[in-house]
Amino acid sequence: MEDDIKPSARFLLSLIAFLVGACSAPTPEPTQTPTAMLTPSLTATLTSSQTPTPSQTLTPTATLTLTPSATPTPMYPVITVENAIDIVEIKRWDSNNAVSFAIAVELVFSPDGKRLAVSALGDGIRVYDTSSLRQVAALGSVAEESWMFQNIAFSPTGDLLASGGSGNAVILWNTETWARAGSMFGHTDRISGLAFSPDGELLASASRSENAVKIWNLNNLKELVPLTYDSAGPGHVTFSPDGKLLASGWTDGIVRLWNVETNKVDRQLTGSEAVFSPDGSLLALYDARAGLVVLWDVKRQFAVRTLTTTFGVGSGMAFSPDGGLLATGSTEKSVVLFDTVSGKVLTTLTGHARNVASVAFSPDGRLLASVSSDGNARLWAVKEP
Repeated sequence: MEDDIKPSARFLLSLIAFLVGACSAPTPEPTQTPTAMLTPSLTATLTSSQTPTPSQTLTPTATLTLTPSATPTPMYPVITVENAIDIVEIKRWDSNNAVSFAIAVELVFSPDGKRLAVSALGDGIRVYDTSSLRQVAALGSVAEESWMFQNIAFSPTGDLLASGGSGNAVILWNTETWARAGSMFGHTDRISGLAFSPDGELLASASRSENAVKIWNLNNLKELVPLTYDSAGPGHVTFSPDGKLLASGWTDGIVRLWNVETNKVDRQLTGSEAVFSPDGSLLALYDARAGLVVLWDVKRQFAVRTLTTTFGVGSGMAFSPDGGLLATGSTEKSVVLFDTVSGKVLTTLTGHARNVASVAFSPDGRLLASVSSDGNARLWAVKEP
């Protein structure tokens, strides 16, 4: 009988021990799913009424506050031959928002498209952020200096902005700090044209009362051998995309094509202003006397087509980044967009009260800017569907 009881007792003792152990074992935590990583722009901000849960990790992050004036501009479509008819004004700087320009001269986009610089007689240079459209810098804003910075150009890397005007000197600005980075003296009259070489090593500057285009070495800010001609009057200057040619408009109505290596004139063409297409295959020649633009084939050296309107083309020219469009000012206070293949007028942008002085496409081709002696600068884009 004793042998029969012992196994039963042992079984009961084992059962009791199992039950006691199960009751005292810790309750396993529920399995947590991985917490999603939030990028800074998407990080949620907890208000004081919210309590972070254990699964949230709060780290110090910069908070971006978007005010109405700082709202980024939408990503507009690239301006093309097909949609140019749908271009509308998206921003205007004028007396109504207290940022009009006395007599606007020129505007340029930075190479990365993040900045738009506008120069004006008596107003110096104002620089705008193209995302928020807010002013980020004012150069030469002191009254006695404001006339000194009229012609402007960004370096290919965007780290420098060159300016020149009635001060007879070329001033370089650091685009990070907007402090002066250097000065180049040698002109005897006000600057009428500036252009960086594509490699950023050289800067060309012109003055209408002189008979040469000055070339500066940007490594030491020293003047190199100038491009000299037998008559005065150089104005607008521009390098070809490969840096081998420099086109300069002259007051005698002739555009001179210089060989940069030999410092000699390769060719003389009718026109007072010139600009190369992005691939360097075409040279647009503005003829102020005839009120038209001729597209010149640089390699084959002949005119391929003439661009004109019933009311005449004005100064200020810019190719779109793909070369398919040419924007120009007009004598009718408007901006005209041409198809460079067919030569047809695609659209005319109206609104300026005086003749347009300068036009520019953004590097991504989504924006077109224009400025006029009416004191207004305008930004254009293809309207959203």
